[in-house]
Amino acid sequence: MAPKQKKKTSRGKKRLKPVLAGHPEIYPLVLTTKTQEIFNCRIDEDVTDEQPYKLINKEDIFEDLRNRAAVSDFHPVKKIVQEYPGNELLLVYDKDFKYGLNFYLIATEEGKENYLNPPEVPEE
Repeated sequence: MAPKQKKKTSRGKKRLKPVLAGHPEIYPLVLTTKTQEIFNCRIDEDVTDEQPYKLINKEDIFEDLRNRAAVSDFHPVKKIVQEYPGNELLLVYDKDFKYGLNFYLIATEEGKENYLNPPEVPEE
């Protein structure tokens, strides 16, 4: 039997890419009930149809990553959180699973501002 060949790996940094073409600032996430309790973003209690978002302090996410490590629901977007320039990330409840999971992070300040303060559309 021939020896197994090692797979070639890239030496460059891997960048986590958003799942959505055309929405480079949106990163879908699954938040478990435990994580929703920790971050006070419980569905139908803290996040609702009327208020579907929550601002999450970056340091709170880092603390969760330290305490729960790979078990943290934020582990898949750890690098995104580290590179985020602001102090608070916008977490949005995706009730209709528009982006495939129950929440998503908006990972740019511009995207956050556009979500919180949508540009006015002129009436015809």
